[in-house]
Amino acid sequence: MGSRTRNLLAWVAARQRLVNGGRRFFLSFLILAGLYAALLVVSRLFAILPTQWFSLRALPGILLLSGVPVLSLIAAAVFARRPSPTDAARLIDTRMKTKDVFLNAVRIEDAWGDFKPIVLHQAESAADGIRPDKVVPFRWLRKAGILAGASAVVGLMFLMPQFDLLGREQARTRMAERLKALEETRRMTQERAEVLKKGEPTAEVSKEVATAIEGLKQTFNQAKPKDVDANFKKLGDNQKLLSDMWKQLNENKMRDAMNQAAGGQQFGAKSLDKQQAWKEQMKKGDPSGLKKELEEIRTEARKLDSMEKTFDKAAAEADMKKRLEDLADFVEKEMNSRQMSGAMARAMDQMSMAGAEGLSKEAMQALQESLNLTEMEAERMAQQARDLEKIQEGLKALQLAKGLNKMQALDGEQCGGCNGIEDYAKLYRELMAARAGGEDTGEPGDHDGGGMGNKGIGVGGKAPEKDDAVTDFTPEQSRSALNAGKVLLEWKTKGISDTGKTTVDYAKQVDNVKKGVSEAILREQVPPGYHDAIRKYFDSIGGKSEEPGK
Repeated sequence: MGSRTRNLLAWVAARQRLVNGGRRFFLSFLILAGLYAALLVVSRLFAILPTQWFSLRALPGILLLSGVPVLSLIAAAVFARRPSPTDAARLIDTRMKTKDVFLNAVRIEDAWGDFKPIVLHQAESAADGIRPDKVVPFRWLRKAGILAGASAVVGLMFLMPQFDLLGREQARTRMAERLKALEETRRMTQERAEVLKKGEPTAEVSKEVATAIEGLKQTFNQAKPKDVDANFKKLGDNQKLLSDMWKQLNENKMRDAMNQAAGGQQFGAKSLDKQQAWKEQMKKGDPSGLKKELEEIRTEARKLDSMEKTFDKAAAEADMKKRLEDLADFVEKEMNSRQMSGAMARAMDQMSMAGAEGLSKEAMQALQESLNLTEMEAERMAQQARDLEKIQEGLKALQLAKGLNKMQALDGEQCGGCNGIEDYAKLYRELMAARAGGEDTGEPGDHDGGGMGNKGIGVGGKAPEKDDAVTDFTPEQSRSALNAGKVLLEWKTKGISDTGKTTVDYAKQVDNVKKGVSEAILREQVPPGYHDAIRKYFDSIGGKSEEPGK
């Protein structure tokens, strides 16, 4: 076969294939556009599919609409028939009326005979005057207009308003809002968990308290009996640091307690006993009771997640919800922790979301995360209780050390066998008792001394006084104005006063102050190292009822 014949057949076959592909694209586009238009109308009426699937502003809508031409092109490429050389030759003979010259040329290509050169020569001669576009012309304008019209019709359907005759879109909106709220609670839980992990709530005490106590122990170990002033300064710095920590921990607890809402849940006797045990454990820095309860609830949650919807599952859900409510109310009323109460509140919300169809798995997973966070919060609160106890022990040991320092008896070499801060306090009490010559009662300064008649450590008589001693005292008088001030409020009443002399019972007033000392100490957040000195001061004062003129 000659080159001209071969090229003609190749071009005709290629054009024929393009025509077949265009025909397939045309049919596929019309079919897919019709399906898209039908889905669009149904979705506008009944909201069967989410609205973003047919919105040109949302990615799903753009992808779905662009799928019509893309799928049509794929169908044209895959399903279009590929013509063979025989098909191209037959088409040329039919369209150009060449009396099967090209068909015979294709079929005789691999044959033997005397007529083969003649047939191939005739085909080669005929190929000179035949153009491929005459054999297979492209008539695309009419079909392109039809496709444009179909696209315009689909575009006009986008102007159709959205209806929700079956309420599906409303249900999807509620589900989306719940899912968004669930994701927000999970985000808050994860952020708080990251913060707690950095603080290592499972450690015996916090890093800050451990560092402060270690610094106090170093001060004790480095103390020299003769360096009274240097020891006093170091002990004062440690006392200020521990006192500030003590106040900060108590202020945080008080602030959380003031922000807690009063709960109204009523519990049975069994629940009350269990919760009372939790409370006592947490006061001692032991969260084991709460952790056990949380682990049991987590186990129930995992079982619920794998159960089918039956009556047994409904009963298990009700029981678990009741346990969550009891625990949440206990945390709110007794733990005085906003963070812990917030974690339990999120757990309650997630438990309610777990009943919504489509959110069960996500809600149960979020519930597990909230319960884990609650356990971490319990460990953190227990650590704070241990911190307070450790700080109080440090302050007591520090007060004893200050007493020894005044007597030039604070020697760090005596602390060689001391490990914990309790060992230092025990050693200092023994030293104080030995110097006081009395029995160790466990309290600083609680020994009979030969001083001024009160309990303490004293070896002298009455403190001497020297009227002629030279001091740096300089008498001064305030230069404040003594003019009458501005009257802010005046209240006048008419009546008859009581007869007799006016008296003030000063002893009663002092007794009232003494009764309120403990409350004042707690309200003013006084560190425990100062409690004994304040109480002894108010115990040492008194008064009698006197007339105003005396």
